[in-house]
Amino acid sequence: MKGKPGSPTQRELNEKLKTKVAKLEEEVKRLRKKYSSAEFWTKFVYPEGAKPADIQAELVDYHYILGEVGKVYDYITCGRVSKPNTAASSVIAVADEVQQGHIDAAIAEYQSFIGEDEEEYVG
Repeated sequence: MKGKPGSPTQRELNEKLKTKVAKLEEEVKRLRKKYSSAEFWTKFVYPEGAKPADIQAELVDYHYILGEVGKVYDYITCGRVSKPNTAASSVIAVADEVQQGHIDAAIAEYQSFIGEDEEEYVG
């Protein structure tokens, strides 16, 4: 079956496709070489010329903070949240719920304390 006059043949299309695939394969090789080299990653691992000791000090601080944040979350949420990677908005929402629970409990305790004589204590 023949195509329209002036349209590429199947063979020509196959050759164009092979050429494009070869170019893409070369580009992939180039990018793999680029991104696997130590020079490329050094600027991310050691930003602005940082030394290994600088990075180590930052990682020690980060490790400490990561351990402490979970303890704070656990405390302010009464044990409901303790993972340091929890979003701040979630921790705050849970802490608000816990706080509201404490408020409600205090009000209930006050009301049970004053009982029927509530009007005597309210000015």
